[in-house]
Amino acid sequence: MRVRHWPVDSIHVYHDPVDMRKSIDGLAAIVELELERSPFAPALFVFCNRQRDKVAQSYALQHGHCWAHARRKFVDAEKALPKGKKSPGISAILNEIKKLYVLERWIKGSTQDGKVAARQKEAEPILTKLQQQQLKKKQHTVTPESALGKSIGCTLKYWQGLTQYLGNGCLPLTTTVLKMRSARS
Repeated sequence: MRVRHWPVDSIHVYHDPVDMRKSIDGLAAIVELELERSPFAPALFVFCNRQRDKVAQSYALQHGHCWAHARRKFVDAEKALPKGKKSPGISAILNEIKKLYVLERWIKGSTQDGKVAARQKEAEPILTKLQQQQLKKKQHTVTPESALGKSIGCTLKYWQGLTQYLGNGCLPLTTTVLKMRSARS
């Protein structure tokens, strides 16, 4: 097992059992209301389940977002176009997102540090191009109420959470796999 070393000021172990299906917001509420700490502090928060056989840990709780959801909005925008019509703008955006998925398949077995290095070298330029040359540029040429306008607006609104995975080898590009795993448990 590989242990990630984080610069922590303190470690907080929550004494009561926690439902391990809690979202990041649920854990952040426990940290804020019951531990009386900032969920964004450089601290390690540790939680366990009722049977005390599973442990969840979180370092400076961060709210990441899922690229599968962002991608789906653009796919839906493309489907909303009149039959037989294609949008080069949507196709370009989907192509950039596809590159992120290809990179994730390529680094799948890498260490956390290896993933971070590859993401910063390969994915960061893709994301910069996507944000600057496609999303922000296109945002001014489409109506915000259109399917494409809503997709762009939503993606830009959650940009920080969507790019959170770049600096953390533990975070996935998409949470879809995590949701499927927790549904089976």
